[in-house]
Amino acid sequence: MTDPARLLLAVLDSIVGHRPLVARERALGAGCGPVGQALASFASSMAQDWEQAAELAESAIAGAEGPTALWAGRAAAAHAAAGWPVRRPADWLDRLAEAEPLLEELDDVPAPFAAYAGWLLVEAGLAQGRLGLASRIAERVGTPPPQLTGENGRPHPWSVVMSCTWVRLLAFRGDTESGRRALPEPGSAGTVSTRLLVAATECLLRGSAAELVVVRRIAAELDQLHPAPADHLASGIHLLAGYGLASVGELEEAARFAFKAGCTPDLGALAIVDRALCLELVTATAIAHGDSGAAEAWAQMALPLLESPIADSTVHRILARVHLLEGRLVEATHHAERAIALAEAAERVMEVEEGRVVLARVRLAGSLTGARDSTVRPVVVRADEVGHLAARRSRARTLHPSRTPPAFPGRGWSTLSPEERQVAELLATGSSNAQVARGLSLSPPVARERIAGVLATFRVATRNAMAEQVAAGVRREQLPPLRRLTPQQFRVAELIATGARNTEIAATLGINQSTVEKHVTAILRRWHLASRAAVADALLRPQSDARRAQ
Repeated sequence: MTDPARLLLAVLDSIVGHRPLVARERALGAGCGPVGQALASFASSMAQDWEQAAELAESAIAGAEGPTALWAGRAAAAHAAAGWPVRRPADWLDRLAEAEPLLEELDDVPAPFAAYAGWLLVEAGLAQGRLGLASRIAERVGTPPPQLTGENGRPHPWSVVMSCTWVRLLAFRGDTESGRRALPEPGSAGTVSTRLLVAATECLLRGSAAELVVVRRIAAELDQLHPAPADHLASGIHLLAGYGLASVGELEEAARFAFKAGCTPDLGALAIVDRALCLELVTATAIAHGDSGAAEAWAQMALPLLESPIADSTVHRILARVHLLEGRLVEATHHAERAIALAEAAERVMEVEEGRVVLARVRLAGSLTGARDSTVRPVVVRADEVGHLAARRSRARTLHPSRTPPAFPGRGWSTLSPEERQVAELLATGSSNAQVARGLSLSPPVARERIAGVLATFRVATRNAMAEQVAAGVRREQLPPLRRLTPQQFRVAELIATGARNTEIAATLGINQSTVEKHVTAILRRWHLASRAAVADALLRPQSDARRAQ
């Protein structure tokens, strides 16, 4: 039988190393009974197997004979609830609330497990979007989080994860200055994954402070260094970068990070609150671009989450946004007010404020006297008082709307099936949802589902952004003599063809000028060309030849 404290550190080692399945098998095979089951439950959550995580946590709680197993099980159950399917009874979420009045019992748990279980409960609160509850638990278990010590006597990398949980809580509460002070130093992050987590957490903080240039730089680095999320930790890194980008108005790029984090077009790997927030993000992006068909498709994808106490307020906001776009102000008002009430009941502070902004927009659309000042300005002032500058900008845009930010490319054409390409081509030519349904002999709900799936595959939120990708995919297939480029290199080539200079390309793609220069050199070398003009000619020639053939 393995010593429970050593097993805990070994499991956390594997999770930080993006090997949650290895962690689960080790926990189950260690002969530690309910403690092993509780640790295996957490490993299952990190593997995004939420159902097995719930079952293992319940078994651990039922068989617990001491405080260590009981609290490890309680924490694992609360975390598993964040991703449990909406068909689960609502009282499943009570595992987190039930733990709060009993937290003094953690004093009887050995130090490593007490710190781990206490901060996993805080993480569960964040993962369920319950900021008030997470804050109270954090204050009770002690802030900042304590250091876990590894067997080598040095701080364990999981200490960095717990610290980033604390920083995220501060950021979501709007206290970005305290978050900056609490952010671990890059050198203190002992593994590649924890260094990336620190960078992603900084991206969220910088986004909250509306630092556009820094957010773009950090997000681009994370995109290159961590390209393929395969577990909850890796997905979380991409989500934090996406939330940072969304905070500074980079909605299209934020949507791409969201789809990347979700692993599948329906975002099914994500915890429920993240799935709902990402669907709200892409719905808002579609609405900002005036793409009502895409907005309707995203809203339909979100509807099943309406049954979840974790996501219900977010889905009501999504519906309010779509009804506002359609001019159905009575329905929009109902959903916005319902979103606010549900968010207040769940102590989701930022979602309460976002719901108020949506309601303000509905009232502005209805030209209610004084709505602009009386409804929105107090929200802007509150956001300013807590230092959440990105939130202030978001609210201020309701008072002074500005133009939509430029779209960013996705990466979906090469992965589409023949049927999906039909949907993509219809969308790219401007077909409405109804026209797609008629053209492919689909019912309207099925058509909306297919449309959302295709957009998600492209990692974009709107038809226009997808149309660019369809065109790029077609042009790639028309270039058999030319060596294929990476997606970003091909985008650089497209911008060269428009006459854009390196500085303009860097600004459009959110990368630095030296990176653009490297891409240009790679394009010239791969295509065996001598000039930018030759790149434009090579890229555009297939289209010209096709037009002449017609």
